[in-house]
Amino acid sequence: MKDHPHQLIPVRAFASTFIAQFVDSIVFFVVGFVGVMSGTDVMIAIISSWIFKTLYELAILPITTGLVKKLKSLESIEQFDHYELRVFKF
Repeated sequence: MKDHPHQLIPVRAFASTFIAQFVDSIVFFVVGFVGVMSGTDVMIAIISSWIFKTLYELAILPITTGLVKKLKSLESIEQFDHYELRVFKF
C-alpha cells in the first residue's frame, strides 16, 4: 500500500532543516567568527545553533504540516509528490 503524499511532508521538512541548518551554521560561524573566537567556542556555537534550529523545526512542524496541507488542497496540484521517495531503497 502506497503512502499518501501528505504523510511525507513532516519527514521532508525535518530532513531538509536538519541538513540545511547544519551547513548554514558551519558557514555562518566559520565565516563570521573564526579568528575572533577560539576554535572551541566556534564549534560550540555551531553545534548549539544547529540543535536550537532543529528543535525549533520540530516544535513548529505541526503548524508547517497543516499549512502545507491546506495550501496543497487549495491549489489542487501535487507536482512534486507523484514520485516515490527512493533515498534509502536499493
